[in-house]
Amino acid sequence: MSDFGLNPTDAPAKSALAVDMIDKIKVRTPTQQRRTAIQEIDAAAAQTGFTSREPYIKSTMRTPTRNEQTQQLAMRPYVSIVARFHKYAKLNGLSMPMALERLLDESEELTALRANNS
Repeated sequence: MSDFGLNPTDAPAKSALAVDMIDKIKVRTPTQQRRTAIQEIDAAAAQTGFTSREPYIKSTMRTPTRNEQTQQLAMRPYVSIVARFHKYAKLNGLSMPMALERLLDESEELTALRANNS
């Protein structure tokens, strides 16, 4: 018998058992763990008659690339104005920079029309 209380002839059998147990362990990434948790929550909610959440739709909208430098724009407008801006962009299928550009273009067109009508 060894110092650890194991019979040297039994070591391969116990080692094989440990390897089998390790092989049965499923390693999950954090993303897989999160998906599993969300699925379990959704299943529990369905059993009680609740819908757990609205479906998550990842935005795939990309701004077309241009040969022009960009600059950060930071403002602190009122929440109602930001909500209107986001609604305008979403309804027109625009990114934030594209929505701002369109609003500026429309404003310039209105200014030009008013100047011509005067």
